[in-house]
Amino acid sequence: MTSPSSVYNPIVTIVLVNWNGVQHLKNFLPLLFQSNYQDFKVLMLDNASTDDSVAFVKNYYPQIQIVQLDKNYGFAEGNNRAIPFVDTTYTLLLNTDVAVTTNWLEPLVRAMENEPKLAAVQPKILSYNEKHKFEYAGASGGFIDILAYPLCRGRIFNVTEEDMGQYDDETYIFWASGACMLIRTSVIHEIGLFDAKLFAHMEEIDFCWKVHNAGYDIKVIPSSVVYHIGGGTLAHGSPKKIFLNIRNSLVVMTKNLPIGEALYKVFFRLCLDGIAAIRGLFTGEPRLLWLVLKGHLAFYALLPHVIAERKKIKSKIPLRKMKGVIPQLMIWNFFVMKKRYFKDW
Repeated sequence: MTSPSSVYNPIVTIVLVNWNGVQHLKNFLPLLFQSNYQDFKVLMLDNASTDDSVAFVKNYYPQIQIVQLDKNYGFAEGNNRAIPFVDTTYTLLLNTDVAVTTNWLEPLVRAMENEPKLAAVQPKILSYNEKHKFEYAGASGGFIDILAYPLCRGRIFNVTEEDMGQYDDETYIFWASGACMLIRTSVIHEIGLFDAKLFAHMEEIDFCWKVHNAGYDIKVIPSSVVYHIGGGTLAHGSPKKIFLNIRNSLVVMTKNLPIGEALYKVFFRLCLDGIAAIRGLFTGEPRLLWLVLKGHLAFYALLPHVIAERKKIKSKIPLRKMKGVIPQLMIWNFFVMKKRYFKDW
């Protein structure tokens, strides 16, 4: 497939990790193949689906390479298992519940071609069900605050803004959304992709943190737009999602922060989790106490793995020196100062 342009078009491998997503495949694969930029190939990793996902793709999209896994390895390990099959300059991770637009891919590729120091980029991600609003998982670029709480331009906690063009400038970010992320394949070979122990949630933040520690940059390219359903596997507020976010946040901080910074910031996060759990007892969310306890115990159980992974990261840069870090405390701004929108910070 060749794009109608004299400009060099590097080939992109689009990786889809699927688990019982046949309806998403039916809805969104046609849009993928209507892209203006046609220099791509598609690889689908199937996490032992029990629906007819594989049969559907084989019948209607024989050009897609399929790798069938023996069980559900989750998003993180599912994507890891795709990398040995990727032989192109760029790897694009794409959730199956993302609707792409016609001109979504070329701006991402051009940004990477223009800045060799870029390791990854993401598009502007809007909600598929509320197309005038940003989507939770990525919005117009991911950031973190001084305690490593993640937020986005367009989304803080569960509050998503309307897209009125207020975040249409390209800018350096801390993390790119795993829902749609274009990555330089050579960087994956250099630092690895996802930590399979995370299973799902926070794995892209962990990867992006490693990117920064390795000296690369990440950007959001809002001229590229996609629409994401989100919450397809685990709905917002589901117990498993809350547990994974609690555990994985602690894992990611412990792995990537300089040791002195890690010690006191992880301690603060543990305390804040405890406060949130106690608050849940008085606000009708008693399950939060159990989820926090479960998440903390699971974090402690993973410490040997976390320490081993820390040793693989040669340089650990203080947060204040990284791009995409907001030198403020999100919970203070949100709950005390009532600043619910990124543009007000």
